[in-house]
Amino acid sequence: MVISFIENVFMKDILRAIGFVPARSNLEFDFGNCKLECAEVLFPGGWYFRGYYINTRSTRFFDFQLPLKVESYEQGIALLVFNLKRADFKIFPEWFCRKD
Repeated sequence: MVISFIENVFMKDILRAIGFVPARSNLEFDFGNCKLECAEVLFPGGWYFRGYYINTRSTRFFDFQLPLKVESYEQGIALLVFNLKRADFKIFPEWFCRKD
């Protein structure tokens, strides 16, 4: 994975770079027990994320928004991981960098 230090990066470019794939009119990432979907919304302008997971001990629903542009690749990843930090996914991708 190549890390970009370009300023004002579009969140869509980051999402595609880390493995989000087109699904209907949205982008989607499969964590094994969760398919996180996101869609670009016009008002207030940004990316709307939604999804849920269920495992043997817990259930969690995700519903959050991120801006259309961020200052850097690292900031985009940090914002995404921050909103997913309590998840108990089956698959933790490299970009998630989970540290317990």
